[in-house]
Amino acid sequence: MAQYIVKQHSVSMDTQQIRLDSLEDLLDVMAVGNPVMQRALDARRAALGMQQPPPESTGGDSGDPTRSTT
Repeated sequence: MAQYIVKQHSVSMDTQQIRLDSLEDLLDVMAVGNPVMQRALDARRAALGMQQPPPESTGGDSGDPTRSTT
């Protein structure tokens, strides 16, 4: 019986982690083009000791003048 309870608890934790990851992804999408929200998310991640997500490559001009597109 105890093993069943531990297994159910583990499944519940996995489900919660998936939901949290989905919400984090949604916030990242909402922050695109919104520097205020990007800074707020960066500050929150830093306060929680979380890693910053890698910048997404758009495949186009990144706006970085040091990068050569030729």
